[in-house]
Amino acid sequence: MTGRRIIITKHAGERIEAHGFTPEEITRAIHDGERILEGRRKARYRLRTKKGILVAICIETTEEIHVITVTRGKRW
Repeated sequence: MTGRRIIITKHAGERIEAHGFTPEEITRAIHDGERILEGRRKARYRLRTKKGILVAICIETTEEIHVITVTRGKRW
């Protein structure tokens, strides 16, 4: 995952704030979390934090990762 720029969309930024997460936690989820592919360009990243399970849904290109939405996951 290193080397690719992480872009947080406006919607994802609103969802991050609504769920009480921080942009740094999103970055950590992408670098250290579990990656689940959902197609050729779409992936879901999950990371357990003290605030709950963070789920970032992203569109990936060769140069960038676009975080399109963020949600709180259920039990892991």
